[in-house]
Amino acid sequence: MLKKETRNMEPRPTTGSNKSWELVKDKIIKYIKKCPFFEECVSDNEESDDFANDVFEHIKNNCRFELDGYRIAKSIDEKFMLMNMSAQDVEELDNMMSLVFEGRNIAIKEWVAKNNITIPYSVGDNIRFSRNGKIKEDLSGEITSIQPDMGTVLVYCTQLGHVRQQGCGTQGVYVDIENVISKV
Repeated sequence: MLKKETRNMEPRPTTGSNKSWELVKDKIIKYIKKCPFFEECVSDNEESDDFANDVFEHIKNNCRFELDGYRIAKSIDEKFMLMNMSAQDVEELDNMMSLVFEGRNIAIKEWVAKNNITIPYSVGDNIRFSRNGKIKEDLSGEITSIQPDMGTVLVYCTQLGHVRQQGCGTQGVYVDIENVISKV
């Protein structure tokens, strides 16, 4: 649970936030430049950099919540009228999206450090929580793992259908610390 004064801080970064994308922009542009469609569309290095930036901005602004390489390829194709997207392009664009998750994780770690977020609970504690800030849900469960650098706890919650399986571990849901309501 966060103190009242910290609830007014900037929101937790997400996959769709500009910061998540900007942190990995150079890596994403390298990925874009490896796609076969890209090599067929540019003739010199200056044009190459401009086109790569245009494609990056298009993906960031129009496909930021789209994690499917086919749909991203289709959107790029429609925007730039390429008509030459291949299965390899789709695969490269699909793989590129893992970089966005990397950017989100870096942004979250910076956000946690900047806001001095700590987790005042221990493994084994039972807590009440909401998912995605939806207070109307009244969920509770046991903390099975803590990720202090991400500001999250892994919670085993039978209300969500989680089970403990011998030799397979425990199922759970990651809960952002700002969505923990109280200790039970």
